[in-house]
Amino acid sequence: MKLHLGCGQKYLEGYWNVDFPSEEHTVQNYSVADSFCDIKTLAYPKGTIDEVRSHHFFEHFPRPVALALLCRWTDWLKPGGTLHIETPDFLGSIYRFVSPFVSFDEKEQIMRHLFGSHEAPWAVHWDAWYEERFKKILTALGYTELKFIKSQWGATRNIEVIAIRGDKQFTIDEYHEIAQDFLSGSLIKEPVKKGKVDLEKVAPSEVQMLNVWMNTLQATYLNNQIDETVTLRNDLINLKNYKSKCYWPNLYGAITYLAKLNHAKTVVEVGVAYGYHAEFILENLPQIEYFGVDPYKANYDPLDPFSGDVKKLFQDLSDQKSFDRLFDAINFKLNKLSETSKLIRKSSVEASREFADGSIDLIYIDGDHTYDSVINDLNAWWDKVNQEHGIISGDDLNWKGVKEACDDFFGKRKLKYSTIHKVGFEDSPIWFYSFSSNNNIKQAVLDSKNLVVSSAY
Repeated sequence: MKLHLGCGQKYLEGYWNVDFPSEEHTVQNYSVADSFCDIKTLAYPKGTIDEVRSHHFFEHFPRPVALALLCRWTDWLKPGGTLHIETPDFLGSIYRFVSPFVSFDEKEQIMRHLFGSHEAPWAVHWDAWYEERFKKILTALGYTELKFIKSQWGATRNIEVIAIRGDKQFTIDEYHEIAQDFLSGSLIKEPVKKGKVDLEKVAPSEVQMLNVWMNTLQATYLNNQIDETVTLRNDLINLKNYKSKCYWPNLYGAITYLAKLNHAKTVVEVGVAYGYHAEFILENLPQIEYFGVDPYKANYDPLDPFSGDVKKLFQDLSDQKSFDRLFDAINFKLNKLSETSKLIRKSSVEASREFADGSIDLIYIDGDHTYDSVINDLNAWWDKVNQEHGIISGDDLNWKGVKEACDDFFGKRKLKYSTIHKVGFEDSPIWFYSFSSNNNIKQAVLDSKNLVVSSAY
């Protein structure tokens, strides 16, 4: 996995692009990020990242925070992983600034480049970087093969450093020692040509300043430690931001409409996935008892791209670990939405055994779309649905396995099912069968202006 931090409007293919939330921006109208968060709270397991990359982002952090981030990025990187940072080149900018041939206008541009644009609280450059400074800290952190690229654009001067992470795994005490040695160079004192700063020869107020810096560094570093709380927070943010890429408004609404028509009190959804439909159901039917069924098992169907999408979203070590994190996030979200919701992490057939016959008012089957799985789902849940007014339904009748399974299942029982879809979305039909003898469900849907019911199959 490769991270592009503070991506702004520049999307790098092959990277997971991360940026501050859109509401934090003032001039930038949009962001191309894959996920949004306060990057100081971003966390990944040690030794799992191939590259950490940032362009004109690192200078936005105060020096102790920047050092803490460097320590955390070093933790995340695999041995041999790449660190790639670009900032304004302080030394190159100063050389340009003091030139007698530089106009006042150009000097003002250089000042802005060095200190930030100041149109928002975050748009301030807290610190300055140049080649020697990068060399000192990155060498201390065990990086090798440092490569520097210097460039210019108009009045601005920039510097990129590309470095390879070494094999050493650092303890927090070792990071503390490295950071203190580095930050001691910023204390007001007699210059030290070689060796470490003797703090006994430094003014007490400066030593106190160093202690404040070190406390800030430690707090930032520990705040970024990977734990369940941080992971869950990041995953919920990722899910929220991913919604625009995996949201099917052409389907949402039909099931809640059916549930309202038969006054459903108990609703079961087989195949919860990202939980967006479950969220929609609970927001529109807050009074119901909702049960979501999903085993959250990776690679269940080689024809369904869902497994690959989940791994890309969570960027974890294994396919199954990504699904574990998805379950944790959805379970947390649904519990917050409703006290009467429950997420059952079992296969469809296993979960059906937890329900009494006739106890379900509406079930929506959107799990494994292979023929055998749909047939098994129909057999497992049929008797669980209320046989007087209940509705059994499912998604994606346009899938071959789903269509053949429905035709065979209902055909053997000499029953006819119907389809429902939103106007304009004929390619996304939902199938349903109502046990109601007076057929009021179908007629009510026919009377709806936004939904279309086909002739029964």
